[in-house]
Amino acid sequence: MPHPPRWVSALWIRCARVFAPRYAALASILGLALVIAPLLLAAPAAFPAADDFVYATRTHQTWVQLHSLPHVLVDAWRYAAQIYRTWQGTFTGALVMSLHPAVFSLSLYALHVPLLLALWLAAAWALTRAACGRCFGLSPGQSLPAFAALAAAQWLLMPDLQEGLFWYNSAWLYTFAHAVLMATVALALRMDGAPHSQGWRPALRCVALCLLCAFLGMSNFITATLGVCLLGLLLVCRQARGRRAGLALLPAWLLLAAGLAASALAPGNAVRLATDGRFHAREPWLWICLLDTLAASARLWARLLAQTPVGGVALAAGLWVGCRAPRAPRLHPLLAAGLAFALLAAMMFPHMYTSGFAGTPRVQNLYFCYIAMATAFVAACAARALRAQRPARRPVRWAAALAALLVTAQVLTLGDTSYRSLAAGLLDGRVTAYRAEMQALFGSLAALPPGSDAAVPPIRHGAPVVQVLPLTDDPAAWRNVAVADYFGLASARTNQGD
Repeated sequence: MPHPPRWVSALWIRCARVFAPRYAALASILGLALVIAPLLLAAPAAFPAADDFVYATRTHQTWVQLHSLPHVLVDAWRYAAQIYRTWQGTFTGALVMSLHPAVFSLSLYALHVPLLLALWLAAAWALTRAACGRCFGLSPGQSLPAFAALAAAQWLLMPDLQEGLFWYNSAWLYTFAHAVLMATVALALRMDGAPHSQGWRPALRCVALCLLCAFLGMSNFITATLGVCLLGLLLVCRQARGRRAGLALLPAWLLLAAGLAASALAPGNAVRLATDGRFHAREPWLWICLLDTLAASARLWARLLAQTPVGGVALAAGLWVGCRAPRAPRLHPLLAAGLAFALLAAMMFPHMYTSGFAGTPRVQNLYFCYIAMATAFVAACAARALRAQRPARRPVRWAAALAALLVTAQVLTLGDTSYRSLAAGLLDGRVTAYRAEMQALFGSLAALPPGSDAAVPPIRHGAPVVQVLPLTDDPAAWRNVAVADYFGLASARTNQGD
């Protein structure tokens, strides 16, 4: 068979180089959109419950009476200060929870789901692009498939989507804080070389980083602790290499550390720990907690990797390359794995110290998201080490192809996950039936005259993942009292016992 002319081969190669990245980017965007679509379709079935009504009691009444946003913000600030004194030190977390959409209208509550998704994806893209560019020398187009695959895997395999996305109180205290952490690290990576730059951009980035750190320090202890460790590690690495850019991170790191210290020393923490803290159960609790944290971190990482073969194969390949690579550029894969595990233990320590166990589902979501990103980082360090040893074989392309194949296999073999339960509820109509029944329930409560004693029928149609029942049959239960205060009723309950 005759060979094609040389100009045909040259044209084919040039077209492949031009269009292949575009097709890869397009396929990545479409794949991520398919993963996100069920989450958006289920968003209208999200309704407030429990702490949502507790935190909205004061701000909602202010909005109903005055319709003044400044007054609502002042009341939210005062309530967050009250929580700081009487319950826990997460000041900015309480501030965010006091300003959810149901404060202004119950019909707006579901809007928090697409908003949180958009903020999370934007922060994840910023972090992926900054890490791929600064650490691995990849262009934005080359970073897009990595971002799409990592983001899709996290939402597909998140342990609990209900507390991670659909319930505002949980999602915005933890998942939103994780998005802020990703944006903070991304901005810190982009400030490399900022002192040598001219113009207003370095100063603006420094101010933005300080604002993010000020918020993050008092959001929740887990993300704040991880943020202090990550930014501190980045600052030390830059100073060790003689980069003055590390000094630009110092004010933001000090703000973050000060916020975490202020949260830990809050008067309200003593009140909460006296009721549900376990650190006083055994002595010496500190050393027992350190050992329990290391053991729990190892078990959690192993369990999550066993449930996600993609991560297990990636981490195993990274460690295998690390063992065979005596030298690696910048960061050795084995050192990267060790640092990643140490950061996971630091992330888990606050909850382990105060409560004696790794955490609730909302906390497990943060562990999973971190482990997914840390596994990808270790695998990328291994790919860079392999490329430095064998530059002619282009192992990065093979690694990208293998990652795409593994992600596809993982999607096709999803087990009993929260995402799969949500998709099943959308297909069989349970989510739609639950939404209609909840709308009728809240509509009946809103139609009652002020001061009434409400008794509504219990919810019959349960919906997987999105269901958070707002009422019980005990009118004195704290969640029922919060619902009654929100609607201006004397009491509220279900009539299950009638």
